Amino acid sequence: MRLSKNFTLEEMEASDTARRLGICNKAPSEVIKNLGYLTQNFLQPLRDKLNKAILILSGYRNELLNKRVGGSKTSQHRYGQAVDIQVIGMSPAELYLYIKQSGLDYDQLILEKTKNAEWVHVSFTKHNRHQALRYINRVYTLD
Repeated sequence: MRLSKNFTLEEMEASDTARRLGICNKAPSEVIKNLGYLTQNFLQPLRDKLNKAILILSGYRNELLNKRVGGSKTSQHRYGQAVDIQVIGMSPAELYLYIKQSGLDYDQLILEKTKNAEWVHVSFTKHNRHQALRYINRVYTLD
Protein backbone atom coordinates (compact mmCIF):
# COMPACT_ATOMS: atom_id res chain seq x y z
CA MET A 1 0.00 0.00 0.00
CA ARG A 2 1.40 3.38 -1.02
CA LEU A 3 1.37 6.05 1.73
CA SER A 4 2.88 8.77 -0.47
CA LYS A 5 4.71 9.04 -3.79
CA ASN A 6 7.92 7.43 -2.47
CA PHE A 7 6.87 5.56 0.70
CA THR A 8 4.91 2.37 1.30
CA LEU A 9 3.19 0.83 4.29
CA GLU A 10 5.33 -2.28 3.86
CA GLU A 11 8.59 -0.39 4.42
CA MET A 12 7.09 1.33 7.48
CA GLU A 13 6.16 -2.08 8.97
CA ALA A 14 9.39 -3.86 8.00
CA SER A 15 11.65 -5.01 10.84
CA ASP A 16 14.57 -7.43 10.83
CA THR A 17 14.03 -7.97 14.56
CA ALA A 18 10.34 -8.82 14.04
CA ARG A 19 11.25 -11.24 11.24
CA ARG A 20 13.96 -12.87 13.33
CA LEU A 21 11.68 -13.25 16.37
CA GLY A 22 8.55 -14.21 14.43
CA ILE A 23 6.62 -11.09 15.54
CA CYS A 24 3.77 -9.95 13.28
CA ASN A 25 4.20 -6.19 12.94
CA LYS A 26 1.14 -5.30 10.83
CA ALA A 27 -0.19 -1.82 11.61
CA PRO A 28 -3.85 -1.44 12.60
CA SER A 29 -6.01 1.05 10.66
CA GLU A 30 -5.64 3.95 13.14
CA VAL A 31 -1.84 3.57 12.96
CA ILE A 32 -1.95 3.44 9.15
CA LYS A 33 -3.68 6.84 9.22
CA ASN A 34 -0.83 8.23 11.37
CA LEU A 35 1.79 6.70 9.07
CA GLY A 36 0.08 8.36 6.11
CA TYR A 37 0.10 11.68 7.94
CA LEU A 38 3.81 11.26 8.82
CA THR A 39 4.84 10.33 5.28
CA GLN A 40 2.71 12.95 3.50
CA ASN A 41 3.60 15.83 5.82
CA PHE A 42 7.22 15.09 6.68
CA LEU A 43 8.94 12.22 4.86
CA GLN A 44 7.73 13.03 1.34
CA PRO A 45 8.51 16.76 1.65
CA LEU A 46 11.98 15.86 3.00
CA ARG A 47 12.52 13.40 0.13
CA ASP A 48 11.44 16.06 -2.38
CA LYS A 49 13.75 18.71 -0.87
CA LEU A 50 16.76 16.38 -0.70
CA ASN A 51 16.09 14.68 -4.02
CA LYS A 52 17.64 11.59 -2.42
CA ALA A 53 16.24 8.28 -1.24
CA ILE A 54 15.51 7.99 2.48
CA LEU A 55 16.28 4.69 4.16
CA ILE A 56 13.65 3.72 6.77
CA LEU A 57 15.48 1.94 9.60
CA SER A 58 12.45 1.70 11.89
CA GLY A 59 8.90 2.89 11.35
CA TYR A 60 5.90 1.34 13.06
CA ARG A 61 6.61 -0.97 16.02
CA ASN A 62 3.83 -2.78 17.84
CA GLU A 63 4.05 -3.04 21.63
CA LEU A 64 5.88 -6.39 21.67
CA LEU A 65 8.40 -5.39 18.99
CA ASN A 66 8.99 -2.04 20.69
CA LYS A 67 9.72 -3.85 23.96
CA ARG A 68 12.09 -6.31 22.23
CA VAL A 69 14.14 -3.53 20.64
CA GLY A 70 14.36 -1.64 23.95
CA GLY A 71 12.06 1.22 22.89
CA SER A 72 10.45 3.60 25.34
CA LYS A 73 7.03 2.56 26.68
CA THR A 74 5.68 5.84 25.29
CA SER A 75 7.50 5.56 21.94
CA GLN A 76 5.76 7.34 19.10
CA HIS A 77 6.82 4.43 16.87
CA ARG A 78 3.99 2.45 18.52
CA TYR A 79 1.44 4.91 17.13
CA GLY A 80 2.88 5.35 13.63
CA GLN A 81 4.08 8.85 14.47
CA ALA A 82 7.85 8.28 14.35
CA VAL A 83 10.53 6.98 12.04
CA ASP A 84 14.28 6.37 12.26
CA ILE A 85 16.06 7.28 9.04
CA GLN A 86 19.34 7.60 7.19
CA VAL A 87 20.18 9.05 3.79
CA ILE A 88 22.94 7.56 1.65
CA GLY A 89 25.70 10.12 1.16
CA MET A 90 24.83 12.11 4.30
CA SER A 91 26.03 11.43 7.80
CA PRO A 92 23.26 11.31 10.41
CA ALA A 93 24.70 14.52 11.91
CA GLU A 94 24.46 16.25 8.50
CA LEU A 95 20.90 14.99 8.04
CA TYR A 96 19.92 16.17 11.53
CA LEU A 97 21.27 19.68 10.86
CA TYR A 98 19.66 19.75 7.41
CA ILE A 99 16.24 18.91 8.85
CA LYS A 100 16.67 21.33 11.74
CA GLN A 101 17.48 24.18 9.34
CA SER A 102 15.10 23.16 6.53
CA GLY A 103 11.94 24.81 7.79
CA LEU A 104 10.15 21.45 7.72
CA ASP A 105 7.67 20.88 10.52
CA TYR A 106 8.34 18.09 13.06
CA ASP A 107 7.44 17.10 16.59
CA GLN A 108 10.75 15.65 17.74
CA LEU A 109 14.04 15.55 15.88
CA ILE A 110 16.66 13.41 17.60
CA LEU A 111 20.21 12.61 16.53
CA GLU A 112 20.69 9.17 18.10
CA LYS A 113 24.09 7.57 18.53
CA THR A 114 25.17 4.35 20.22
CA LYS A 115 28.49 2.54 20.19
CA ASN A 116 27.50 0.66 17.04
CA ALA A 117 25.12 2.89 15.08
CA GLU A 118 23.88 6.40 14.38
CA TRP A 119 20.58 7.59 12.90
CA VAL A 120 18.00 10.37 12.94
CA HIS A 121 14.67 9.89 14.70
CA VAL A 122 11.82 12.13 13.59
CA SER A 123 8.26 12.25 14.86
CA PHE A 124 5.31 14.15 13.46
CA THR A 125 1.86 14.75 14.98
CA LYS A 126 -0.98 17.21 14.59
CA HIS A 127 0.46 19.22 17.52
CA ASN A 128 4.21 19.43 16.91
CA ARG A 129 6.57 20.60 19.68
CA HIS A 130 9.56 21.40 17.40
CA GLN A 131 11.88 19.75 19.90
CA ALA A 132 15.46 19.06 18.77
CA LEU A 133 17.55 16.68 20.89
CA ARG A 134 20.70 14.64 20.79
CA TYR A 135 20.79 11.16 22.33
CA ILE A 136 24.41 10.14 22.60
CA ASN A 137 25.36 7.02 24.57
CA ARG A 138 22.07 7.01 26.52
CA VAL A 139 22.07 10.69 27.47
CA TYR A 140 19.54 13.19 26.10
CA THR A 141 20.51 16.83 25.64
CA LEU A 142 18.40 19.63 24.23
CA ASP A 143 19.86 21.19 21.12
